[in-house]
Amino acid sequence: LSNSHLTDEIPVTLAGTSLTRLGFGEVKAASLSGSAFIDANGDGVFDTEEAGAEGAVVTLSGIDDTGAVITREAEIASDAQFSFFDLRPGKYSVASSLLPKNMAGTATAGDSGGIPGPATVSAINLGSGAGATGYLLPQMESAAVTGGGYLDRNANGVRDEGEPGIANQTVIVTGIAGGKDVRVTAVTDSNGEYTFAQLAPGTYSVTSPASAPYTATGAVAGSLGGTPGVDSIADITLAPGTLGDGYLLGRSAQLTLSGKVFLDRNASATFDAGDSLLRGVKVRLTGTSYSGKALSRQDVTTLQGTCTVTRLTSDLY
Repeated sequence: LSNSHLTDEIPVTLAGTSLTRLGFGEVKAASLSGSAFIDANGDGVFDTEEAGAEGAVVTLSGIDDTGAVITREAEIASDAQFSFFDLRPGKYSVASSLLPKNMAGTATAGDSGGIPGPATVSAINLGSGAGATGYLLPQMESAAVTGGGYLDRNANGVRDEGEPGIANQTVIVTGIAGGKDVRVTAVTDSNGEYTFAQLAPGTYSVTSPASAPYTATGAVAGSLGGTPGVDSIADITLAPGTLGDGYLLGRSAQLTLSGKVFLDRNASATFDAGDSLLRGVKVRLTGTSYSGKALSRQDVTTLQGTCTVTRLTSDLY
């Protein structure tokens, strides 16, 4: 046929026997096209004001009806369009590379179907002559949230000078981005700091439930605002490419001080064999809080001579 791709050929050897029923089967070439673009509002739709992912590479891969492995590439220009022509029937996938600092959005399958994923559509079945269009491969600038958990020594819900970070505190980010629920977890580092990078645009909450020996004293919203609670900040709106920093989570330490009172028979200043534990002795703990408040706590030694003062904050005694 005119304008056909390649030529069919059947090698034959004639040796006194006629050959019949030779067949030349032909298929029409298929094509697949779509757009790879910067999804500025994160809705997965290629809006008129949105730009192409210029410089990204879309890769088509798959196996055609002859069993051949197919791989082709197309670099995206400013118009966002990609097209692959002269394809045999087969099962294909298309995937877009990501530009620096970008993250994959959820793709949209075109009119020949397929399984959408992050900036990719797989399992696209192309039949003879199929002209598959409408495949959307979005990517977007990722957003991030940073902050810290700290020891709120005066329990005022504000990070004052000299209040250190607390390591190994679990911080959870939850929210909705692109219509999907998001939940990611991090742990504060040795300086008490945490970072959540590669977040899709959306609305989030930062939460850090306190665990012993700490109790939550209040949270502080950072640069992009939000609604602070005791151990969380809600309603943090992240646009593409934004960084929300300074999201702080306060902790007050609940500590325990214990010891024993004994009759030091040999005046060694240590509890040795032969020394006697003393019960019923009043032990008073006094000091001054970081806010200047005088503190006083008391306990009485047990039958074993021990005393314990619990639920102490991280003040000076």
